[in-house]
Amino acid sequence: MTGVHSCHDLPIKGISSMKASVVGEESCDCDQPASGQICLPVRNRIRFHFLLAGLTVILSGLLWWFEAPFVFPLDDAYITLHNAQVLRSGSDVNYNVSALSGATSLIHLAAVTGFMSLAPAALASFLVATVGFGAYAQGAAALAFRHGLSIQVTSLVVVIALMTGYTAHHLFNGLETGGVLAAVTWTLVLATSPHPSRLLAVLCGLLPFLRPELGALSLALMARQSWIRWRAPRVRSQRMFEIASDVALVLAAALPWLVWSWVETNEIIPSTARAKQVFFAEGGLPLWFKGLISGTALMKGLGPVLISILCVKPRGLAVAIWLFAAAFVGAYTISFPGGLYHNYFRYTYVLLPVAIWALCCVSGSNRRELAKVLLVAGLSWVAVSIPMAWRAHQEGRTITVKEHADLAAWVNANLPADARVLVHDAGYVAFSTSRRLIDVVGLKAPENIADHLRWTASTGGRDRWRAVHQIAARHGATHAIILDDKEGFWSSLGDDLRHAGWTLDLMREPKLPYGYRIFRLTRPDRPLAENPSLRPPTRPTAVY
Repeated sequence: MTGVHSCHDLPIKGISSMKASVVGEESCDCDQPASGQICLPVRNRIRFHFLLAGLTVILSGLLWWFEAPFVFPLDDAYITLHNAQVLRSGSDVNYNVSALSGATSLIHLAAVTGFMSLAPAALASFLVATVGFGAYAQGAAALAFRHGLSIQVTSLVVVIALMTGYTAHHLFNGLETGGVLAAVTWTLVLATSPHPSRLLAVLCGLLPFLRPELGALSLALMARQSWIRWRAPRVRSQRMFEIASDVALVLAAALPWLVWSWVETNEIIPSTARAKQVFFAEGGLPLWFKGLISGTALMKGLGPVLISILCVKPRGLAVAIWLFAAAFVGAYTISFPGGLYHNYFRYTYVLLPVAIWALCCVSGSNRRELAKVLLVAGLSWVAVSIPMAWRAHQEGRTITVKEHADLAAWVNANLPADARVLVHDAGYVAFSTSRRLIDVVGLKAPENIADHLRWTASTGGRDRWRAVHQIAARHGATHAIILDDKEGFWSSLGDDLRHAGWTLDLMREPKLPYGYRIFRLTRPDRPLAENPSLRPPTRPTAVY
């Protein structure tokens, strides 16, 4: 057949003496390959990758041009930009803490800071997002080609990878999500290689510093690679040397980030996840209810492509990936199930590359009917997702432009220079003002985590008002910025302060429904312990 080579004959750079085809059991490591399946010639795959690269650049450019001036739809994105500003200036006038406080992804923060030496802040973060977008698209295509899929099916897989659920929204949310999707996808590409990979070891050393929970994936994949090396038909000393080399590469990749984190924060793992866990205090909910919350969030966030994971036979690489997925879901279910709902299910997207890998496994196997069902279901969900993701992006953009920007301008014009402002959304107001801020959640004020650990987490949120009072009093809060949210969760922080004896005088009404109110705070005229009838205020019920 002209222009088409058998998978057994196709040379792959960096892989020699292949006994199995690219779509064989060693490659897929999860399913029986389809008989007679052929692989595309290298030039066709390269051409596809180049076309995909051009398309991602064009789409990114159109988005920047269409939305000019471009803003990010999440307040958390401006925490990263604020942290980058602090790294560049050397001081934090808002929180007076290290730039790494409140930074979940050290690699993403370093990338944004680096690009800020070349471009303004928003453009720098957008360029980082564009790199993540492009790398993720290329990884999805490489994963499909690794499983022997045709150009047509690969195109469908890439569309599902980029457009399912809120993926398109999250790729340009100003956070590390795009980088995480790209890194996990390429990690899986390397893991499907028929031979152990040194580059896989390097990536596994970096993954925890993109998102800490990816440490579980690194551990699972490196354990599998060590087992493969141990079983190789080589002398014992050589096998031990190769395993030790992998460990050395993991540590070498991780060490600079470990040292940086320890020097700046005295922590190896960022405290951001811990701050949210104790603040939202969901650990004490019944296990069945937490399981329902996390399961519903996963299906709402990722849609039917998630089912692909359950369709992969449990052997080889699939076992390692299942262990990671189980650890990820289990950890959130036990300690912070509602977190999977936050910001349009953002944290669930760590599992999307796993689902894409599983979809490729099934599509490259002899279970053609199942593959067709999964592809049609995935594409159907994409059709639903496109308007859904665009609406989420536009809603977030509207909040940033019409509420956050006006809020920051109002703060700069109306609050005294020595104001100490209690906040729970710690990003845009820090990025755009120079007022001293007090983060009641604890992302930018790690010392406040202890208050929520004592009062909030231990009572399932019932005594959160005590923690809020202690934080406001200890830091001398003079004003507060509180979201008037539809569910009433954040607005209840005002009730917490009133219950503890604080007086709140309204200074600014929100510009949008469910926007931010600014209050002048007056401290209680007597210690909290002397206040009578210290009954907890009624707390809103979270809606999942």
